[in-house]
Amino acid sequence: MGNHLFRLLEVNLFSFICCSAYAQVSDNASVDSLLQTLPEVMVRGERPVVKAEGAKLVYDLPRMLEGTGVSNAYDALKELPSVVEMQESLALGGQPVTVIIDEKVQTLTKEQLYGLLKAMPASRLAKAEVLYNAPARYQVRGTVINIVLKHSDLESLQGEAYGSYAQRHDAMWEERASLVWSKGKLTTDLLYDHLHGKSYTTNMTEARHTLHDGTVTPIETDRVFKNRSHAHNMRLGLDYDFAPKHRLRTVYYGLYKTIHGSASTTGDEITHNNSDSQPWLHDIRLDYRTPFGMKAGVEYTYYNTDKRQVLDSRLLETPLSFTSDSRQHINKWKAFVSEEHELKNGWSLNYGFIYTHSRDHSCQRYDNTDEQSLLPFDSRRDEQTQNIYAGFSKSFSPRLSLEVSLAAERFKNPEYDRWDWYPDLALVYRPADMHLFQLTFGSDKTYPQYWETQRSASYISGYEQVVGNPLLHPYRTYQARLLYLLRNKYTFTLSFSHLPDYFVQVLYQNPTELHAIYQTLNFNYMQQAQLMMSAPFKVGRWLSNSVTFIGVHDQIRCDHFYDLSFDRSVWGMYGILNSTTTIIDPLKLKVKLFYRTKSIQALYDLPSSFTADFDITYTLPKNRAIITAYVHDLFETGGISPRMDYQGQWLHNSYSCYREIGVKISVRFNNYKERRREAVDTSRFK
Repeated sequence: MGNHLFRLLEVNLFSFICCSAYAQVSDNASVDSLLQTLPEVMVRGERPVVKAEGAKLVYDLPRMLEGTGVSNAYDALKELPSVVEMQESLALGGQPVTVIIDEKVQTLTKEQLYGLLKAMPASRLAKAEVLYNAPARYQVRGTVINIVLKHSDLESLQGEAYGSYAQRHDAMWEERASLVWSKGKLTTDLLYDHLHGKSYTTNMTEARHTLHDGTVTPIETDRVFKNRSHAHNMRLGLDYDFAPKHRLRTVYYGLYKTIHGSASTTGDEITHNNSDSQPWLHDIRLDYRTPFGMKAGVEYTYYNTDKRQVLDSRLLETPLSFTSDSRQHINKWKAFVSEEHELKNGWSLNYGFIYTHSRDHSCQRYDNTDEQSLLPFDSRRDEQTQNIYAGFSKSFSPRLSLEVSLAAERFKNPEYDRWDWYPDLALVYRPADMHLFQLTFGSDKTYPQYWETQRSASYISGYEQVVGNPLLHPYRTYQARLLYLLRNKYTFTLSFSHLPDYFVQVLYQNPTELHAIYQTLNFNYMQQAQLMMSAPFKVGRWLSNSVTFIGVHDQIRCDHFYDLSFDRSVWGMYGILNSTTTIIDPLKLKVKLFYRTKSIQALYDLPSSFTADFDITYTLPKNRAIITAYVHDLFETGGISPRMDYQGQWLHNSYSCYREIGVKISVRFNNYKERRREAVDTSRFK
């Protein structure tokens, strides 16, 4: 009976969910993604690559990535079970995931962290630790993936050179170089990445704008977005081991980027919108670890971006023209100290304190305009976070373990001052060697971007405006999850999450004037129930597959959305098939098929979508080089065009969707022995 069940599991699985995302593309204002994250993808291959260590599942990344052609850390994470990418964001188990490196939490924004991961070679990865609810000792809450890098104790020089070309209407190029040098107690790693090129998108919009007097104004527009950008990412790490478990670590991350954007609108609105911005980032972190369990560290982040926008618009004979200059300047400090004790009889104790302070100096002014509604601002806002936590773990037997923690955190800014409690629990039980149950309960807090809380008003066009919200405050997440892992391959999870004060940016058609407002607002709550099943299976030695299916129920409620209220819910499903075919030993074909049903995001209805990605990878002997040619979204069906038709709010969008073709080449210099010589020796920015 059991063997028959396993055969059924290895034949086919196809799936449930409704989670989706829509990203409004704008070069001229900060319009965020309407993001509903998606869960789970299972490990490929027959050999076990995962083991449980208390509350975490540990994956052997080098083994998982064999023959996949994955070249960077970001793409490597997408090979993990429970991880999926939607609109350039990663999700783990249906929730946004925090990625940390060597147990070090970064103060970078999501976009900056993803940029670092995409620039980090996959050859540097040793393993990935997945926590559906991270204990407080990790100094980050919610779903977490900890990337563990390789650290050599031998004298060696390792390196990798990488280049890529991608064509999605316009071309993007990337060049990267990475070096790791180890000698005795010192390890140094250096990374430089250059990403440059152009992007092109279009959007056809049909709106029916209803005013208080009952007048309905139809507005139809066609818009073309063009971007040209250069990005330079740099990372330098220095590790010095005084003795075993006695390490001093310093990491510097820098980013410099230039962006030149333009948007042209025709139809009922004629608009020309040009912008230039130059973001700068410097982040340096110092950590010290002692043999007796104490860890201490400090991190400083400096971020600055200047942006100039020139807009000339005419909406139904109403003109609007101006030149604006905006700036965001942020200084952020973080310091922490923690202690861990290994006690008798399988007990351990941990506790610590974290303090974070940030100062946001943002401003915006308008020139060359007589428009009275364009109000300048110059704001200085301080934020403080104080977090104190304690926790313990206990191994009752090789088959049963428990980890519990509790954190108290105070978040304070000029409009908000509150203490919150964050409990976390992870119970792991192995009834037999090939069976694992994990019950977790966790809590988290999500903060808005700094610019979203300013008294700002930015125009995308004469019709669309982005407005800040000084009263915007963080939302909390509470999640319970039951996971069953069978034979270290088959994954089944049942989960429920509740997010009070959930916020997202939504469009609202102002009934007093002909303007559509984008603003991020707190809602009553969002909640999600989810069932996931995932399994790998092989056909002979040449075909390796993994299939995932998920069913989900989403509900979102807001009693005060301007003059409206809503309580919307939906059932849905999605499925993912990953397949790798060995054509000949060094040549492999990778196919990924993804389908999701329609979904909702606040007032938006998001249609279903389907993507088909194909990669061909050739690996030279001893992994000295990997060459990958690919086509993603072959049928150009992966885009989402949201629609809104709710209590007088009516807007239909149609976004362009282009297939992407490209090639990636990475050349590795592994385990090169250096000759001995007696002489000298980067969540929330705009």
